[in-house]
Amino acid sequence: MQKKIITGIIAIITVFFLTGICFAEEVTNVSQDKPGKISEEAQAVADLSMAGKLAEYGRRVQNPLALVVAAQIMKNTPSQDKKMDKETEGKGTADKGKKSGSLETPEKLLADAKTMAKNNDLINELIDKESKMTAQRGKVGGPIRHVDRIMAYDTDIYRGVTFRGGERAEIALVGDGDCDLDLYVYDENDNLIDSDTDSLDRCLVSFTPRWTGKFYIKVKNLSSVYADYILVSN
Repeated sequence: MQKKIITGIIAIITVFFLTGICFAEEVTNVSQDKPGKISEEAQAVADLSMAGKLAEYGRRVQNPLALVVAAQIMKNTPSQDKKMDKETEGKGTADKGKKSGSLETPEKLLADAKTMAKNNDLINELIDKESKMTAQRGKVGGPIRHVDRIMAYDTDIYRGVTFRGGERAEIALVGDGDCDLDLYVYDENDNLIDSDTDSLDRCLVSFTPRWTGKFYIKVKNLSSVYADYILVSN
């Protein structure tokens, strides 16, 4: 049984690691022809986005090991908590009886994994060990992590975000699980650089600026209830 658990963890890590590599290689650089340098901060943003997708997969197929690996990635990827100034477009529509939704944290992932594991002693032992490990978030270095709330049908705008020329820019958005959030990034001339507009609340945009400059980010809530979200960028 223990061997099967270890094999399962390796398989999960391998699939998502290879997926991450393929994703990084297939990203279209809309701002310059050559692939940009990937800094540690940009890679951290991509890793955190991958952890979110892994958690989503784990919940969908009821696999506690996937949640454990997602928690490990989140705990081992340091970030800097920073409040970003924002503008809001919209009427600040009140929620219509929102009852669910909460931001993803390593603690929540491990708690949910324990519920999924039920009476599996080996998996529960693994979860207990991981729960005792200290998270690295808050250490100096790493991408910027901003936590905020957006009301129904509103748009949050973050201006004056600087990205360096020739380096990959990564921006990830993770909602609380029950809204449709879209993510857009524009240059200082109002040109749309990249976007993620699917029906989920987990978004990732990647591009390589030709030169160092100011950009602005838009987060749109297409749902009838508010959404708490985390915005991470290098």
